Amino acid sequence: MNNNWFSIPIYCKDNVLLQQELQQLLDGFYFLKDSKLLKNYNGTSLLSYDTNIFSALDYLNLNNIKEKIRLYCNDYLINCNVTFKDIEIEQNWLIGYNKNEYQGEHNHGYIDNIISGVLYVKVPISSSPITFLSSNPFSDHICVKEYKSVYYTPTEGMILIFPSFLKHKVLPNINISENEIRLGLSFNARVNS
Repeated sequence: MNNNWFSIPIYCKDNVLLQQELQQLLDGFYFLKDSKLLKNYNGTSLLSYDTNIFSALDYLNLNNIKEKIRLYCNDYLINCNVTFKDIEIEQNWLIGYNKNEYQGEHNHGYIDNIISGVLYVKVPISSSPITFLSSNPFSDHICVKEYKSVYYTPTEGMILIFPSFLKHKVLPNINISENEIRLGLSFNARVNS
């Protein structure tokens, strides 16, 4: 019998924040937007990354949410059988998508002790899924029956956690209305051994 080895774990959990915590993040996004502290990348998305705000959670004083994310990262690592001392949520940024906006294929770099993730704050009906791409350069080989991509349809309050090197993207949000926004909090966490 064949075994499927070398899989990449992706952690997915629903309803990780209370409604009032989701509202705090949404209000924080609009505060940053009104304060002109968000950057638009060629019409693809509006985000706080690369605006001298290295931690949206610290800037908005949302330590309770930061601690919850740290605990879910802890759970992810335990499920991966990783031995570690602690986890630090480092960079985190709010990212909003209006109609037709998207995020191109990217990863968060390859560093052995960094994990990444996204927490979904606001998700209009018919929002585009997040797509994770296979990291196997030989996934087209005749013997490899591996998915080339995996899709997760986001829901409000869902968290996804994954190794930082895993490529992912968000297709254009063509099915949301002009006045809706899809909002997430993306993050990188350092795992200290």
